Amino acid sequence: MTRVLPPPAAPRRAWGRLSVAVMLTIGALGGAIELAYRTLPHPDEAAEGVKLEGVPLPRGASATAAIERAANARLDAPMQFLAEGRPLFTATPRELGARIDVGRAVREALRPGREIDLAERLASVWVAHRGVFDVHLDSSLPETEIAARLDEPREEMDRAPRGARLEPTGHKVTPHRDGRYVDAFATTERALRAMRQGRDQVDIAFFDSVPRASTEAAEALEDGVELARWETRFGGPVGRDKNIARAAEALDGLVLMPGDEVSFNAEVGPRSTQNGFFPAPEIYRGESRQGVGGGVCQVASTVYAAVLFAGLEVVERQNHSRPSAYIRPGLDATVSYPVLDLRVRNPFDFPVVLDTSIDKGALHARIMGKARPTTVDLATETSGVFKFKRKIERAGWLAEGGSKLKQKGKNGMSIRRTIRTHDGAGKEQIVVSTDVYPATQEIWLVAPGADPDAILPPLSTDAAPRGDAGAGAGPA
Repeated sequence: MTRVLPPPAAPRRAWGRLSVAVMLTIGALGGAIELAYRTLPHPDEAAEGVKLEGVPLPRGASATAAIERAANARLDAPMQFLAEGRPLFTATPRELGARIDVGRAVREALRPGREIDLAERLASVWVAHRGVFDVHLDSSLPETEIAARLDEPREEMDRAPRGARLEPTGHKVTPHRDGRYVDAFATTERALRAMRQGRDQVDIAFFDSVPRASTEAAEALEDGVELARWETRFGGPVGRDKNIARAAEALDGLVLMPGDEVSFNAEVGPRSTQNGFFPAPEIYRGESRQGVGGGVCQVASTVYAAVLFAGLEVVERQNHSRPSAYIRPGLDATVSYPVLDLRVRNPFDFPVVLDTSIDKGALHARIMGKARPTTVDLATETSGVFKFKRKIERAGWLAEGGSKLKQKGKNGMSIRRTIRTHDGAGKEQIVVSTDVYPATQEIWLVAPGADPDAILPPLSTDAAPRGDAGAGAGPA
């Protein structure tokens, strides 16, 4: 049997190769260790290759100072806020309350090369040396300051949605209009991104609001029945008549989807000449005076009466400071933009339509819907009378001892209202409330120095207020 032995030189060649490999490994390890210690920075110096948002931190300089400079430059860079290209205001992020966590960025920048574990130190130094260790400035920006600066301009930029309108006769639909509102939260997010990216312009953000009474919803409505109607007569100063027509037009064809709530003031808008209203007499704190929009309350009262008898939910309503000549006490509604409002909600499971029209000095308001699920009765009685008082005002333009009646006094009263609502299931709901109409004071203009008791007739408060309202029900 023959044995074959390996050549004697083979082990020496293998050992030689292993020795070379070990030496190379030791050399690489030693080089890495040498690199780790060679690049170990001074206490406030970043390791070689560490970057701050893509820019290498300077060697031999304070990392804290460099990061603070970068943070301050970002916080003090002005940004211009634009609304569809129109400048609104300019402010620095610092003025808007922005903050940058400098301490966190410094700690991150100084970490490579300072780990206790040698392997971690080697790894971090190697990563930094390759230029892939990048520190970012952690920025924050609260919403409050930007929201406050947008408060004033948002009054012009915000636009409430307008539901579709439906003309019951002929089923003519006026398309809806989307609403648009300033979005302070999204604007803050845009400003924060712009600050981080070094941009000096920020576009204001908006969000759209689509009304539930959309064009499609109005077109899908079928012809309904009349739930209730009310009529009042008017005629007088031209401005007052025009104001009544203007307010009635703003409400005509209004569609309320199930659960929808409508605000009289929101639909009619400010009573101003810019909004199509005219000067006319109005009641203010119990006195008659000239103001823009006089007559609008008659529209509110007429609509309120129709809404009440239709069975809609009245969310907000206030009676006048004195009885009105065009409607009986207990059925009036006073409005004053933007303080006093008439707000109504549709409680039914089907849409309703408000139809307002004017014909030969008469204002008509009617509520249309799929069916008439409720009937409403109203009973009123005078529960109290308040006698008026006299007020004296001095007028220098009057002749000596002269006087002039400026406003006739009227007794006030309280009206007790009992509203009974009957649904189709035979259930009855009773709501009792009281409307109070303070007395309207008598006002006399008297010349300076004159004795009112000597020149004015005796105060007479025997006149009863406008008579008892009685009872009413259903469409009128």
